[in-house]
Amino acid sequence: MKRLYSFGCSFTSLDWKNWCVKEYNYPPNKLYTELLAEELGLELKDSSYSARGNNSILLDFASTKFEDNSVVVLQLTGFNRLEFLNFNSDIKKNQTWCFDDYLIGPITTASIKFGEGGDRFFNIDDTNLYFDFVTKFEGIMLINDLYNATKLIKKKEEETIGCKFILLTIENVMNPIFNVVDDFYTKRSDIINRIDYNGFYEDNKEFTWKNYCIEMGIDNEHMKNDAHLTQTGNKKVFDKILEKIGYVTL
Repeated sequence: MKRLYSFGCSFTSLDWKNWCVKEYNYPPNKLYTELLAEELGLELKDSSYSARGNNSILLDFASTKFEDNSVVVLQLTGFNRLEFLNFNSDIKKNQTWCFDDYLIGPITTASIKFGEGGDRFFNIDDTNLYFDFVTKFEGIMLINDLYNATKLIKKKEEETIGCKFILLTIENVMNPIFNVVDDFYTKRSDIINRIDYNGFYEDNKEFTWKNYCIEMGIDNEHMKNDAHLTQTGNKKVFDKILEKIGYVTL
């Protein structure tokens, strides 16, 4: 069975999604990667985990050997992640939450925006200073990550036969990049011009769990602060991707 490979943070993480359902009573839902795999009859191989930064996402992508005629989803995360090397085998990938105040101990990646990072190596003043820095230079950082991603995709295209590569960012999730050369240069300015400091497009926010919570009148503190996509939002991303890659025999 051919595969759909998925690389990203919590936005494409099966572990994160299932954890929210189990621990915080979210309704059962499917990510766009799950919907794609089911529609195209592919085995989903998910390498995503929560709080992951773009460095480790791209390194994981670069070091993976893809089976020919597969679909590969590479979704970059927010610009405000600072990553720490970790060699503690007892720390599982799905314990690296985006919101650092959930943890006290060491974690593999940290979303500096929401609190102290790593194993409290940063204090709040350090955190604020770092976030001010990345906010000021977010455009440069995002271009750098996108540029590296396009280079890696071109290399993987040369190494494989019949693979379809899809590049997204959580800031641009409703507008995937399919042509990694032309689309990159035409869409990168749009991504940067429209990015907000929450790392999410304004027009995506109606499809988040936070908005779902408000619309449905649900009293769920975790869900009230959750900017991840609901199944409705994931279905919209799925439709965009399927429109481009179509129903194909892989």
